[in-house]
Amino acid sequence: MTAYTQQSRPGSRADAEPTDRLPTLVPGRDRLPTSCGHCGSGMLDQEPPLGPHQRGMLWCQMCSRSLCWLAAPLAAISRRSMPLAASPPPVAATAPAPLVVPRRIIAAEFMRRPGCGPSCTLAYGHDPATHEQHGADAVYAELRARRSGDVATGRLLVQLGPARVYVDRAEVALSPTEYRILAHLAERLGDVCSVEEVTRDVWGARYVEDGAHLLRVNLARLRADLGHARSLLETARDHGYRLADAPPC
Repeated sequence: MTAYTQQSRPGSRADAEPTDRLPTLVPGRDRLPTSCGHCGSGMLDQEPPLGPHQRGMLWCQMCSRSLCWLAAPLAAISRRSMPLAASPPPVAATAPAPLVVPRRIIAAEFMRRPGCGPSCTLAYGHDPATHEQHGADAVYAELRARRSGDVATGRLLVQLGPARVYVDRAEVALSPTEYRILAHLAERLGDVCSVEEVTRDVWGARYVEDGAHLLRVNLARLRADLGHARSLLETARDHGYRLADAPPC
């Protein structure tokens, strides 16, 4: 005997409950579902028990999910299967199968938090990559805030505490970005700093791919603002940049 499968009915869903797990209910004896346990719709339809299987199906017209099997009443089965002159054999009473209705998943309330980006939405929740980047930027910002001390080289004096720069004892006005680049190089006086390292410290990890262009543009402005001390900013080809360690003038 060929079993009735959910895929044989048009409109069935690929993610529906397998039909071998559905309960079998008898109309008139068992209480049938009045709404779909998946989508909550009350638009249900029945396929009556026909054919040799003696089973039909109760399904939802909205989401096309099967809810339960429908079995014909035992008296009706006996009348169709036995001759009129013969008395039907006694049928052992069986307990009705329990009706199992899957619970709907209720999404938790979505709240935007510091570090949320465009990819953090109500439908998909929080994007881990965006929040990890926010945490990394906060760590770098905290490290920059802890800088202190003075760095003197050649005609240049960089005060990391008050964030001031002097050339030949005259204060130089720098933009915040130019100062962060100079402070990063001053803290590593004489050492070559890679483009990725400077970019990550000044702008954050999300700008590492564009770091080479950002550094070229801002270093050109920084050299122009430093005037006589511009030669202290050296370029190590294919390696990065450094602030030369020269005797103070």
